[in-house]
Amino acid sequence: MGNDGGSIVKSDIIKKKKKDEILNKSDLDESRWFRCTLLQDQLVDPIVADDLGNLFNKENIIQALLDGSLATHPQFSHIRSLRSLHNVHFIDNPSYQHGDKKKSRWYCPITKNEVGGHQIRFKLLPSCGHAISDRAFSIIDTNNCFICSKPFIKDDIITLNPSPQELLIIKQKLIDKKKKKNNNNNRKQQQKEKEIKKEEEEKETQVQEKEIKKEQEKKEENEEETTSTTTTSTTSTTSTTSTDTTFKKKRKETEPLETSNESNQFENTTTTTDIDKLAKKKIKEEIKKD
Repeated sequence: MGNDGGSIVKSDIIKKKKKDEILNKSDLDESRWFRCTLLQDQLVDPIVADDLGNLFNKENIIQALLDGSLATHPQFSHIRSLRSLHNVHFIDNPSYQHGDKKKSRWYCPITKNEVGGHQIRFKLLPSCGHAISDRAFSIIDTNNCFICSKPFIKDDIITLNPSPQELLIIKQKLIDKKKKKNNNNNRKQQQKEKEIKKEEEEKETQVQEKEIKKEQEKKEENEEETTSTTTTSTTSTTSTTSTDTTFKKKRKETEPLETSNESNQFENTTTTTDIDKLAKKKIKEEIKKD
């Protein structure tokens, strides 16, 4: 049985299948790393990536957003604007020559790993846009970009062209992150509403305090006016009384003088009358003698 050539044919089939798989993976790598995920044209600067690690030509995305054609791709429904994307800066490989299929156009300057294979993972730092080999993170433990030294947050790092298994994990993380963000936004909104309500209450309290103070001042002014009027009236009455008293006193002082004058006048009048009588009497006596 084993000498009829059947085993050789089976072996050739297996080898051909493996070769086809390798070619398919190579084509897949070429498509994912060097072609725009949206239109499958050659990747050229400026390049952007979404949160799922897909690579795009920025111009293609802008045009698709403008003409609405992006809505026809449900797998990209999470891209609503350019803010949903991150700039990507690959480092040019100095060993690459145009048309060289054995060398990659880009590489990691830290590990010298070239971009393009499915075995070497590359990660994107959204804060600066540099794409760095996954191995570099195990070599250098830092929170600053290995190329430009710009700080980054490890939880924000994006895996470029992840495997299907990695993609599932990434999607779940994004869902959890979105829920957390919504919760934070809700808390912020509630806090903001509380602050606004507190400010309104404080303003209302201030207005009430001003009104109360104004009423109090008005009341005090009225009381002062009443007190002033009463004082003026009392002073007037006192003045009148004093004037009357003074007048009466002067009256009393002048009355005896008037009485005395009248008496003197009476006495003077009486004396004059008596003298006249005596004179007349004396004249009569002289006449009788004659």
